[in-house]
Amino acid sequence: MFLSCAGGAYLERATLLMEETIEDYEIVLIDDGSTDRTYEVASKFQERNPRLKIFRNEKNLNVGISSRRAIQRASKEYLFWQTIDWCYDISNLREYLEYLKEYDIVQGVRRKPVEVRVRLLKPFVALVRLFGMKHLTRRSDTVSKALVSLIN
Repeated sequence: MFLSCAGGAYLERATLLMEETIEDYEIVLIDDGSTDRTYEVASKFQERNPRLKIFRNEKNLNVGISSRRAIQRASKEYLFWQTIDWCYDISNLREYLEYLKEYDIVQGVRRKPVEVRVRLLKPFVALVRLFGMKHLTRRSDTVSKALVSLIN
């Protein structure tokens, strides 16, 4: 599992899920230049769970490079990828692992709809809906994430 940054509660939840789901796992965490005590929180957590591997970027390199670094450092047979910034529901991990018995790749998407929090962005969301891009507003939980999805 790869995390781009961490909160203690998220690490607790991810570890509990892994413990309940599989026997042999690791959590690879890339601290991408966080200023929110990510490294300290993760280091403290690592004292209780040595399966957490922590790596620090010297500065913020963004998700692409951090993802590549995490993949290079992962050592298990399967890679489950999760950026905490975009918290996907990981409760379906067991189901995804079952699919891997028949398929080479399993990809999940976010089910929660867009919540427009900034009033100025509401016209943009209306425009996206007007052009039939409903998949963006259904798959992303914020407008900025919908924009990133569109760009990707």
